[in-house]
Amino acid sequence: RILVTGGARGLGHGVVRALVDWGARVALLDRNPADVGRACRGFPDGSGVVGIAADVTDELAVERGVDHAATA
Repeated sequence: RILVTGGARGLGHGVVRALVDWGARVALLDRNPADVGRACRGFPDGSGVVGIAADVTDELAVERGVDHAATA
């Protein structure tokens, strides 16, 4: 699985979309839970996109997010 930080909006979201189009399993991480949910709803069921709400300045939150991405 590929983890994209800042994946809910803008350039990060464009990277997520391109990776999904290429068949990759992607986890998108962003700090705003509402943005994460909205971004994930933009992909069809079965796309393999996993959304994770975490602030990259919080080391423990990032560790939890990486663990979640690895097991999802």
